[in-house]
Amino acid sequence: THTRSSHEYWEGVVDGQHRTVTVDTNYPEYSGRLLEFMIVQSGLKKKRFYGSVAETAAKVGLPQVLS
Repeated sequence: THTRSSHEYWEGVVDGQHRTVTVDTNYPEYSGRLLEFMIVQSGLKKKRFYGSVAETAAKVGLPQVLS
């Protein structure tokens, strides 16, 4: 993770491909277009994206799918 102004850049490998997700830290919660952009940048399907963090998975009623 690295930052520039109010943005954090989370990097990782998804299905063998390097991905960078931009997170705007000015928002306490994400919805709508911002969330959709992060999902697209991650290269994950929506259900896997939501299930990747235990707190988020619990909010939307999914089991945590990634450790």
